[in-house]
Amino acid sequence: MEQSPSRDTPASRQTVLDAFSAALGLLKAAKREPDYWEEECLALALSAMVCGLHDVATDEIDAFHTAVRQRSTQAIARPESSPPRFTVARLRRGLEQVRRNDESAPEGRRRSVPAVPEGSGVSEIFEDSRSNLYAWAGSRQHGD
Repeated sequence: MEQSPSRDTPASRQTVLDAFSAALGLLKAAKREPDYWEEECLALALSAMVCGLHDVATDEIDAFHTAVRQRSTQAIARPESSPPRFTVARLRRGLEQVRRNDESAPEGRRRSVPAVPEGSGVSEIFEDSRSNLYAWAGSRQHGD
């Protein structure tokens, strides 16, 4: 079942930004890069923040904190052909870009997703992507 997005408020945005930054801080304190599971969770959280889906981002940050012994072995196995994609530095740059976008937006309006002309087909693609992201996040919560 598709969940409805929570209300996008400055407080909800700040909470998820702080949680993401704290997750990066844990990796930095451990002096290591994210493992495949953590990398995927943080990349998806960052993508959700860019889309203004802060509830999905929060779910992914929560999943980041899942103990290794509780993770699905299929979900954490990095394919041999897939080298690390997102380092802590790269994820931090993404976080800073999201913050800059939020800071430059007029009060009460996020600019993370640029406006597109109606009928261009881009908005339909975005809505499909949003639905897919919600469906995927829901399946992760249910262990699919």
